[in-house]
Amino acid sequence: MKKDRWVEESIQLINQHLQLEEGELSIVHHEDVDTELFRQLLPLVQRLLDQDMSRLLNALYRIDVAESKVNAILHLADPDKIAPMLARLIMDREYQKVETRKKYS
Repeated sequence: MKKDRWVEESIQLINQHLQLEEGELSIVHHEDVDTELFRQLLPLVQRLLDQDMSRLLNALYRIDVAESKVNAILHLADPDKIAPMLARLIMDREYQKVETRKKYS
C-alpha cells in the first residue's frame, strides 16, 4: 500500500511537470501500479519526443533528472529505447522525490 501511495503522488508530479491534462495520466486500483504507470507514460514521452522535444527537455529539467543521464540516453541509446529509458528515468526520479519528502516530513 505504501508504494501505491508513492505512485499516486508521483503521478500528480508527472502530470504537473509534463503539463498534462487532468486525468491524462491516472491509475485507478491496478494490481501492478508501477507497470501500469510505465505503460501509460511511455506513449506520452514518445509523443513529446516526436512532436515537442523542447517541452520534454523542460519537463526533465523541472523533474530534476540528471542532465548527464538524459544526454547519454539521447546520444548513445538505440532510438527505439530512448522513450522507454526516459519514461523510466522520470518515474524513478519522481518516486525518489516522494520518498524523500515522506522521509523528512
